Amino acid sequence: YDELMVALAILAAALSVFAIRRWRELETEIVERVQVETRLIDSEERYRTLAEAAHDFIFIVNRVGLIQYLNSYAAGKLGQRPEAAVGRPLDMVFPGEMARIQKVELKKVFADGHALSLENEATLEGRKSWLSTSLVPIMDENGEFKDVLGISRDITERKMAEDALQQAKDGLEVTVGRRTRELKSLNQQLKLELDEKKLAQERLQAVNRALRTTLAVNQALTGAANEQDLLKDICKAVVEVGGYRFAWVGLADDNAGKTVQPVASAGYEDGFLGAVDVSWDAGDVLGDGPVGRAIRFGGPSVVRDILIDDVYAPWRPEATRRGFASTVPLPLPLYSGHLRALGIYAAATDAFDADVVLL
Repeated sequence: YDELMVALAILAAALSVFAIRRWRELETEIVERVQVETRLIDSEERYRTLAEAAHDFIFIVNRVGLIQYLNSYAAGKLGQRPEAAVGRPLDMVFPGEMARIQKVELKKVFADGHALSLENEATLEGRKSWLSTSLVPIMDENGEFKDVLGISRDITERKMAEDALQQAKDGLEVTVGRRTRELKSLNQQLKLELDEKKLAQERLQAVNRALRTTLAVNQALTGAANEQDLLKDICKAVVEVGGYRFAWVGLADDNAGKTVQPVASAGYEDGFLGAVDVSWDAGDVLGDGPVGRAIRFGGPSVVRDILIDDVYAPWRPEATRRGFASTVPLPLPLYSGHLRALGIYAAATDAFDADVVLL
């Protein structure tokens, strides 16, 4: 009996020690839990205080689209009371177009658990406004969520500034485009005027050159000892005073072929006269060129561009090889009565206009 009593006493003591220890453990757990809950409450209160002080739309929505929280600023803008909005569907609290867009985006967040941002237009307090909204899942300690936090900020002023900047940019582009076109037009006009001025100067130079050549030829007429010297002096004056590349005088022969024989020349001949045949016979292709026509008709026969004028085709290869680009044969009546032609060649195309030929 004594042994039993001792055993029971030992068991009672052990149970007492275990009970005291367990009580202390429970007491510690309760204190820690209370502390955690107190910190959580304090944290929630701090966040709630921040949310209530913010000038942004802050709201929490659950998976079925019911509002769990709406801050005072958002409620005021929407004409609601914060507590009255809790438990109501999103589209019964927010403007229709705003609710429709957010419901679509909320579905995406609940589906994949990823936060997203969007910008949308909404009517608030009777005026059109722009909102930038971020939707963020509220995760628990297990990485799961059942609610989404939404924060919408009014960006109307920023949008208006962006629109104003874009309008200014567009206006500037229009102004720059118009001014660029005006400058291009002015540049073309100036270029045209410069081209016209250049042509006028070139024409004046050509006329002056022809006038100087005419004066030099007249001096040759009065100073030559005989006809042969006169013809040479005329060719020399054309080249040295007139600045032309080549000049020659051809005598119209009355033989069967009605050939034109060179009797004088000056300038860059380089075998040209020996390489070509010239006639004044109207029935011969070699007589239908500019020299033959000048002799037959007694007037100038201008070839403005040797490369493209078909009348000069028989002599084109030899002429272009020596840099002749245009030519004018002139009838040259002298005292002997023989028909002659003075052929003048220039290195530039269109070197003989009406005024030059007249002089």
